[in-house]
Amino acid sequence: MGTITLSDNNGVVNVIAGIFNGTKGPATTYSPVDLFDIKLKKGGEITTQLPSSYNTAILVIKGSVAVNGKNADEHSFVLFKNEGEEITVKATEDSVLLVLSGEPLDEPIASYGPFVMNTKEEISDAILEFSSGKFGNLE
Repeated sequence: MGTITLSDNNGVVNVIAGIFNGTKGPATTYSPVDLFDIKLKKGGEITTQLPSSYNTAILVIKGSVAVNGKNADEHSFVLFKNEGEEITVKATEDSVLLVLSGEPLDEPIASYGPFVMNTKEEISDAILEFSSGKFGNLE
């Protein structure tokens, strides 16, 4: 994992996939994805740029932060509009965040129960594979 220690030891950014301020993560993805695990001490701050064409969100797992100047408490899910690229996060208390950002796939979605595929035919195939035990067994 690409790890960045912030100045004055105010936090750590673990780059799981994609690139955070020049540091690349180890995960290989099928479409462009940025995934960062961020731990900030109170007063710690990060700034990064993500493409405005990506769908981007931040999950505040623990603590509270200010995202681009707006407060986000523990368990908040901050979904960004596709308007700008710079994101600044400042911890108002010790915090843990997950940043998820990726290029939209713009593919059709078909779902039935727990199955999510692109077409009804793929759903039918998945149900048959599940019924025949091709998904494995839990014991």
